[in-house]
Amino acid sequence: MPPSKPDVPLRWLRALAVRGCGPAAIAWLGGKPDEAPPGSLGAGEAALTLVGQAETGLTDGRRGAVSWFGVRVGARRLADAEYWLGRAGLTEAAAICGAQARLVGGLQYPLVTGDDHAVAEVLRDLAPTYRQLSRALSG
Repeated sequence: MPPSKPDVPLRWLRALAVRGCGPAAIAWLGGKPDEAPPGSLGAGEAALTLVGQAETGLTDGRRGAVSWFGVRVGARRLADAEYWLGRAGLTEAAAICGAQARLVGGLQYPLVTGDDHAVAEVLRDLAPTYRQLSRALSG
């Protein structure tokens, strides 16, 4: 009979979260694709970096990258993480990922309409959720 919890992937996920690793896309969106090896830029820190860029006005290229890549991929991966963490019985972590998925998905409209102020507000709400997720996974 297979184990009820996928121990190896959960240990890996916990280790990544505790180290503050965000997806490679977040490092790229932070403007440092070659200077940010995996794990060097936490997702919360990357969100705050993007807040600063939004406050001064996102370039069309950055807005497009976040909108067409970051939001689509990020929201989907976070929704998937919510599902699998829930299946593994990690309900607090799953709920945090669900909230993150909704926040990331909520970036699409202000990005498309050029409302950088709203983008910054959503990212400010998103940033601390990565630390919350890390605590939920390491507990």
